[in-house]
Amino acid sequence: MTKSEISKRLAVPLSTIKDWSRPDNRKHGLFLFLSKIRQEEFESIDKRSVVMKDRNEPKYHRLLHIVNRNSSETYTLADIKHAFDDSDKKTIDDQLIIESFFKECDEDDYKRLLQFKTITKKLVKSAYRNSPSSRSLYHDYWDKVFHIMYKKSPIQGTPDNVAKTNGMSVIKKMRELHA
Repeated sequence: MTKSEISKRLAVPLSTIKDWSRPDNRKHGLFLFLSKIRQEEFESIDKRSVVMKDRNEPKYHRLLHIVNRNSSETYTLADIKHAFDDSDKKTIDDQLIIESFFKECDEDDYKRLLQFKTITKKLVKSAYRNSPSSRSLYHDYWDKVFHIMYKKSPIQGTPDNVAKTNGMSVIKKMRELHA
């Protein structure tokens, strides 16, 4: 392939390819390999790398089963990955996937979800904090998983902050009479 073809295929600037072509550059061997290879061979190698990436993705059927259990839609692993990505706008499907995950999955499922290359702990925690799950009955479990601590406010009604009303004095007088 020519320098311009290599530049287009690898999405690398032509100036970088010219740098690689110098014998003293550490990527000169890569440049020689790419310049001797035909475009058809490069395309077949590129297709094989896509197949290898798909093979390396974890097969996680339990998560698919949980997400699709009570849903009229059938979601795929790509839909689940998209639900936990860092996009600001979540679709209704994304919200349903996130809600069902936090409602029905446990910490082992969470660890398996993190095996996907595009999903990080930070993204899952962010999805949790922005979902209704963080304010529901099962939020304590996930708060522990994500190490979320809330500052506890002082208990209302302690003697320091209770204002005495006339009703309190009436009750006190009644207790004194019956004592």
